This record gives sequence, C-alpha cells and structure tokens, in this order.
Amino acid sequence: MNGLRCNFSIDSNSEFIQSMAKELKEIDLYREAYFRGEGLPILQLDVKHCYWAACVVPMSTIKRVEVETGLAIPVGIDIELLK
Repeated sequence: MNGLRCNFSIDSNSEFIQSMAKELKEIDLYREAYFRGEGLPILQLDVKHCYWAACVVPMSTIKRVEVETGLAIPVGIDIELLK
C-alpha cells in the first residue's frame, strides 16, 4: 500500500474476472470503502465485466479493502450453499 492507493491483483480462471482484474490494478482504498454516489468503482467494474449477480469476487475484493483500511478484521469468510 502506498498512501491511500494500493496495487491489486486477482487470479481467476474466469474470463470475466480476468477482464475485470486487468482494469483493477491500482485502487484508492478509502474511495472503495466509503464512496457511494454512482457506486463503488469495484462494483462498477463488476457490472461491466461479470454478468453473474451472485459472483463472490467483487464482494471479497471489497472486504479486502475494508480490512486494509481498518474497517473490518481479517477473518476467513466461508460461503456454503445448501439445498
């Protein structure tokens, strides 16, 4: 992290997430954590590149930003889908 900005990378086999990751190389941590207006930049990229509404990558990316800014504690997140 360098000031309010940090470099970011996402590894994924999904072509949609790979295209999103290409645009998400550097982010402003506090803008991602607090910005509302037109929506969080990460979510804007999600809408542009990923067509699956339940994709966990944007949510987990935002959670990582919250951890880096001190807004959340770094604990594991598990999602279990039950039928």
